Amino acid sequence: MGGERMGLIARRMALAAVSAFVICWDARPIAARQSGAAFLRISPSARSYSLGQSQGITALGAQSLGANPANLGLINGRLEFFTSYAALAGGAQYQHLAAAMTHQPVLGIDSVGVSLTRLSVGSLETVDGAGARTGGSFEASDMAISAALSTALTAGLRVGAAAKILRSQIAQYRSNAALAGDFGLTYTMARFSRPISIGMSVTHMGQGIKFIEQRDPLPTAINCGMALPVGMMTMIAEVNRHLEDRMTEVGTGLEFNVGPMAFRAGYLVQDKLGNLASKNQTGAARFFDGISGGLGLRVKALRIDYAISQQAIEFGSTHRLSLTLQWGRKADVRKEAAAPDWRAQPDRSDWMIRSLGSY
Repeated sequence: MGGERMGLIARRMALAAVSAFVICWDARPIAARQSGAAFLRISPSARSYSLGQSQGITALGAQSLGANPANLGLINGRLEFFTSYAALAGGAQYQHLAAAMTHQPVLGIDSVGVSLTRLSVGSLETVDGAGARTGGSFEASDMAISAALSTALTAGLRVGAAAKILRSQIAQYRSNAALAGDFGLTYTMARFSRPISIGMSVTHMGQGIKFIEQRDPLPTAINCGMALPVGMMTMIAEVNRHLEDRMTEVGTGLEFNVGPMAFRAGYLVQDKLGNLASKNQTGAARFFDGISGGLGLRVKALRIDYAISQQAIEFGSTHRLSLTLQWGRKADVRKEAAAPDWRAQPDRSDWMIRSLGSY
């Protein structure tokens, strides 16, 4: 009786989340504002980036901070470290470091995590009011520190939340220390012969970034994704709605696993008016902008993920690399031996650990 009641609660929560997604889809004013702290929109996970930027459903464990904190506990080990690096256009350097830990539930919480994100751009030339170069230079940087926790409400439903503090600097000017948060849930349905997971998250809710007298809103987004296994492959689809910028992105991905290797391909469709680098492109050039791909390799406790994409023809390709290292084994692993069927696992969403990236 208790299990049926919890299952009913889980289904109602999933329905409420979908309803909130639909209600918020166009609940913002017609006039869009350009958001600040754009570095928050960069996906630290090379795996998610290569799958059409589907981070709300494919970012697991330490990779989930900033994407969907409900997936924080979806790791094989007790402790996971994750780091990523990307060289972006204009000489920008992106670094991300995160850690996640699982443990026996304490007050219902079974996993916690922390992360540090930094984006820096150096040697930007100074100009005067007429746009002429003055011979000087300055630097700009953004940084965010996050802490998250998650729990499994039922065998099929996980929820999580995260809090973060962020600050930006341009030359000698510093912004306020803005506070923000993320909320997410992941629900794995057991009504079908194959597990279907749905992930939803609301990210970057909070105070805006303020420089001197100007305050820009954060890039708040609502994300909804789905993962479906098909043989040796996993199909991914995700929709991301950026509220302040009034821009919608639709990403699709396909991952094929062969032993310790994972081959990935994805495609992202977005409102090109929000991408200044490619808004003037047409035809084949615009089509290739949305293509991404990548590889994954597992070597014992080490995972290496690589992604490549074409953001705009004149800017060339963007390369991303991320590393993940795990220690220990989760307590629930012992239970899985007695419950090999994914329907009977202590956490049904664990199927994504073994499916995505052959991990």
